[in-house]
Amino acid sequence: MCRIASNTAPGTGSLVAEVDAARKAGADALVVYSVGPGHAKAVQARTQLGWRMPYFGPWTLSFRSVLKIAGAPALEGTMMTQTLIKNGESERRSGFIARYMRHSREPRIGSLMAAAQAYDAVHLMLRAAFASKGGPRGPALKTALENLDRSHHGVVTTYTRPYSEADHEAFSPRMIWLGTWRKGEIQFQYPDDAKLSAMVRRKQ
Repeated sequence: MCRIASNTAPGTGSLVAEVDAARKAGADALVVYSVGPGHAKAVQARTQLGWRMPYFGPWTLSFRSVLKIAGAPALEGTMMTQTLIKNGESERRSGFIARYMRHSREPRIGSLMAAAQAYDAVHLMLRAAFASKGGPRGPALKTALENLDRSHHGVVTTYTRPYSEADHEAFSPRMIWLGTWRKGEIQFQYPDDAKLSAMVRRKQ
């Protein structure tokens, strides 16, 4: 394993030298942690070098900006973590996407995972605000979020006591899917995961 650092600001310049350094070091894959434009530059550099090794990134690799800047051919086969991948297995998720697109001026959602997580977070925060006995202030909201007494059927999952004094994470590892860019769309890397996606994966 080799670590290649870059001082290039995300979305500017070229990452050919950095990616080539990883290639020459004998790397078996690229694991890139960046925001959308940075990923676009990295996959463009990989394509320019003709180096089609596996490429892994966090959820930011799913951004619409990556596709817009890099193009579908350069992204083909790259993989990222996701808590939500578009498919027809869940009526709740399909309904959320349809409602979103009715009010959107863009042909695709900038980041489906971010949109869904934010949508669920707002609903959970509203529940906490109504349940809070100390008013909509930090400590009272924190206590209310840690002690929600009703489940919420969200887009990403069904939230039943999603937070506690020791757990303030939005999701857990068991809720993560491996997605991949295929022909300009994010799909499940593994077909079996697509079949399982209708099942609700909870944090606990």
